[in-house]
Amino acid sequence: MRFAEVGSVPEMDTPPIRYVHTGDGVSIAYTVFGQGPPLCYAFAGPGLSFFEFEWKLPSLVEQYEVMAQERTIIRFDWRNTGLSSRGVEDVGCAAHISDLLALQDHLGFERMALRVHGSAGVAIRFAATHPERVSALVLSSPSVAVADRPPNPGTKPSVTQQILGIAAGADWRLFTRLLSASLFGWYGEEAAWLAECAEKGTTAADFFAAVAATGAEPISGFTENVRCPTLIMQRRDPPNYFYDRVDPDSHLADSRMLSRDLPNARLVILEGSSMMMTTDPASTTGLLMFLREVDPAEATSTDTQGPATVRTIVFTDIEGHTEMMQRLGDEKGREVLREHERITRSALAAHGGGEVKTMGDGFLASFASPQRALDCAIALQRAFAAEPGEPLSVRIGINAGEPIAEESDLFGSSVIAAARIAAQATGRQVLVSDVVRQLVAGKGFRFTDSGERVLKGMHEPVRVWELDWAGVEIGPKNVVTG
Repeated sequence: MRFAEVGSVPEMDTPPIRYVHTGDGVSIAYTVFGQGPPLCYAFAGPGLSFFEFEWKLPSLVEQYEVMAQERTIIRFDWRNTGLSSRGVEDVGCAAHISDLLALQDHLGFERMALRVHGSAGVAIRFAATHPERVSALVLSSPSVAVADRPPNPGTKPSVTQQILGIAAGADWRLFTRLLSASLFGWYGEEAAWLAECAEKGTTAADFFAAVAATGAEPISGFTENVRCPTLIMQRRDPPNYFYDRVDPDSHLADSRMLSRDLPNARLVILEGSSMMMTTDPASTTGLLMFLREVDPAEATSTDTQGPATVRTIVFTDIEGHTEMMQRLGDEKGREVLREHERITRSALAAHGGGEVKTMGDGFLASFASPQRALDCAIALQRAFAAEPGEPLSVRIGINAGEPIAEESDLFGSSVIAAARIAAQATGRQVLVSDVVRQLVAGKGFRFTDSGERVLKGMHEPVRVWELDWAGVEIGPKNVVTG
């Protein structure tokens, strides 16, 4: 693989396609690219995949480029899809699990993270029956079998479902267009791409066989045996089903059920309605932050050199610094600042933070984990509140993103946003961006909605939340989401 710098975003060559042969003679097409711990990345659940065609969608390739900076990405086509063997009769969950095992053995990875979009049955069964193989599980827009849902005898097929049912038996190309429109709307690059990808990536017979086979196998009895950390990502709003209005609570039902039943799961709700999470930077950020916390590389460095990676940015600032220096004088004021620096550096060291720079009355710091960043902010505010003598009123802003690292400094919109969020705070207040709040969902932190703020230099308002640093315990949190 070759990376060529184009601005601040690397441009990646199309990785070569290879094959692994399974026990029942099926050829599974796969490719491997990137660096770091392995992440087996399924574009969707069984029945839909065409890796070679994915390189025609720039927004999707861009997210692969981001992930490849810190993860070894394993992309494969399910049996009967893409470049893998077609016309295979056995498409049940057990067959797909055997394919994953063959691929993992072939590549020599003892453990790997697994990410699947849509149908969650195969991923959950794989993690439950082979816990020693799976380091982490990521489920985006997950759906479960009908048998896993509470019975609702009064439910009738929606208008959209009826139209799709008619198209399914009439014309495969028409069905793929209608299916894409039901998920993304009638227009847009992603909607057109998905329709063509589905049409070329499999056949009607193979697609419906896979959906029927995996959809008929419930996950009850498996969820409690999934021991690895699990991230569930779901959109807040229902997709754009034509002719139907979907109840938001029903739309979130499967994700909430899984977050309740999987022992080590957390649920992150992303804004919007598009089911195309694979092209969403917020989804990629959430995935990488989660993996950096629960499935880190062997050596983690807080050095700010090197390519862009997802970081949690903390910006601190002493409120009323100028007035304090005028009131205390240079000598006494400098003593207070030295104590402020000692407390801050001690907290950074204790929580794995990297000091990027100090501006005299504040710090810019970087963390690999959002939980550690918040724990550090809590420790800082408590230490400043307990410090005798001159009271230090420090405001803290926290954001997550991909800063640009140059010569031991960090730049970019994520850093600017952290500074602007800190400027919105008052003394002894910790404000965080919505993405940070989402990334630590289920970890015991408490927040108060501070509304949308217009940040200087930002094109759109940003929703910020105030962290309740006085009412939580510092340390490891239970990641179960109720």
